[in-house]
Amino acid sequence: MQPQENDVNKIMFINMVSMLAMSAIQQMGKLVDPGTGKAEINLEAAQATIDMLDMLEARTRGNLDAEE
Repeated sequence: MQPQENDVNKIMFINMVSMLAMSAIQQMGKLVDPGTGKAEINLEAAQATIDMLDMLEARTRGNLDAEE
């Protein structure tokens, strides 16, 4: 993998984790949905998203730098 490709992958990984985290926050009703103007709670979806973040953490343990 070339250095530029590695930088792009790093940015995409950070963005993916951020998107999942924001989804979980929204699913827990902590953010207003801009489409409806309401905070909606879906705890089952939030748990699935959190589980996905846990899986990513376990699968990438020891393979990330400090920024990631």
